[in-house]
Amino acid sequence: MSIIILIPSFLADVRFGYLYGVHGRDLNKGTEVYYALDVGLQLTKECIGYFSSKSYDDSLVGSQESANWFSLKLVRNEFVITYLKCSNVDVDLNSCGGILCIMYNHSKFLHSELLVKSECHKSENEDYFQKLARHIHKRRASVNVKRQNRMIAVFQHMVECITLLMFHISTVFSMLDPILKYSSLGTHCKDFFESIHWAFSSLKKDKKINIKVGNYLLATVFDVCVGLFFLNWVISTVTADYLPQLLLDTAEVVVETLLQLLKWLMGVPAGLKLNFAWNNILGGFFMYHINLWWTFLVITKPFLEFIFVLFLVLGQLGLSFQVSILADLLALVSFHVYCIYVYAARLYNLQIRGLIALWRLILGKKWNPLRERVDSCTYSSEQLFLGTLAFTILFFLLPTTVMYYIVFTTLRVATVAFGGCLNKIKILLLSIPLYSSLLWIFNGDSITSTIQLVVLGTNRKLCPGELNLGTPPSQQINLSVTPTVLPWWATVAICMPNTVFRSIASQGPTLQWANLLSSLFSGRLIYPV
Repeated sequence: MSIIILIPSFLADVRFGYLYGVHGRDLNKGTEVYYALDVGLQLTKECIGYFSSKSYDDSLVGSQESANWFSLKLVRNEFVITYLKCSNVDVDLNSCGGILCIMYNHSKFLHSELLVKSECHKSENEDYFQKLARHIHKRRASVNVKRQNRMIAVFQHMVECITLLMFHISTVFSMLDPILKYSSLGTHCKDFFESIHWAFSSLKKDKKINIKVGNYLLATVFDVCVGLFFLNWVISTVTADYLPQLLLDTAEVVVETLLQLLKWLMGVPAGLKLNFAWNNILGGFFMYHINLWWTFLVITKPFLEFIFVLFLVLGQLGLSFQVSILADLLALVSFHVYCIYVYAARLYNLQIRGLIALWRLILGKKWNPLRERVDSCTYSSEQLFLGTLAFTILFFLLPTTVMYYIVFTTLRVATVAFGGCLNKIKILLLSIPLYSSLLWIFNGDSITSTIQLVVLGTNRKLCPGELNLGTPPSQQINLSVTPTVLPWWATVAICMPNTVFRSIASQGPTLQWANLLSSLFSGRLIYPV
């Protein structure tokens, strides 16, 4: 049997007293663990031991009735175990498998938030130090409940009311999600109220502002401040009537550029000899839709003015709201760009698929949809003649189609890329780790997430996995453990608010470059990222 005793370092400043804590047992390793959490002068059910310095005796050891008990004495600035009992059985200190006495920094474990696992993890998966941190936090919570005053109770009731209100608002937005998911502003409003509900729920549960909530609150404050600064700059430089007109003027420049490009394609672009009839058909078709797009923009000018008013009102809530409105505005003014792109992509995709199918016909093969493979097939001479003729027609029409597909795909990719940048900016504003970064810079105790073991009397540092309980009989090893901070990026990743992952999930799957390139070459539609 091996013994692990974790004692707080502040016992060195105490003369004597009873040790309050928790006893645990690791059946897999055959280890008895004593977690000493506090010291006092009253004998209670929570007592697991007794401590005294050299000048005081331990005559009160025999007065305890606990089934698990140990006596600790401070001798020459070292803690020595003088008595031990496990399950009502006195343990011979000279014959046990080994005693590991670990002195820990109580203050750092008390203030550390990252050492305490969430409730979704099972306690069996925790190591001794995570269990120690959990016991310390649990004891502090029970003490705080006893000392709770009237002002704290009123504050908790206010938090509960706000949490309930945000829950109902989030429920309404969740019901409207089938409609709001097509709008960047609607999605952001839904995430905004869900984030507030999450923050107040965490505040209600933990009775304090934890690191993740602090990150969210500081990021929100930064978002609002930057948004107000940008909004004041816009108001001071742009009038209410000028911005919609500026958008129309920019759109007109884009339309004129596209019309000139189409006229150039309908001629002899870069010396290429395209199919004259097919070129005129495609050029006229796309010119008609571009003119229709310009008419659509002129008609929607009053709606653009309304969006600018909405920008001035909701923009005061933060730069993320302004970015969401700009993303919806981009989707509105580029709606016909998407429609034209769909025409070009579908036409290109049909030709590519037709050429592949006809090429298999020429080779005497066909696609078997049941087995999802290419099988051999025998065709008649009439089928081969018609297939070869159709393949020749599609093949010589393909260069003309490719030219128009390249133009409108480039425009679509530029629009999607700009919209994706706006969404990434919005997520970046919500995930700025200001609070955790400040704590990391000033080496705050609350962000300690790993531990450092030092053998007392030597300078050699140990890792948690180096604990070896197979010590010789009657030998006691004294260690000192201190929570430490991980590197900055690892700390930021751990302290990232849950709302950030929810916002990333609402944006859909991440961009896969292989799928994007495959879609470009095959003519499949490209969706926002």
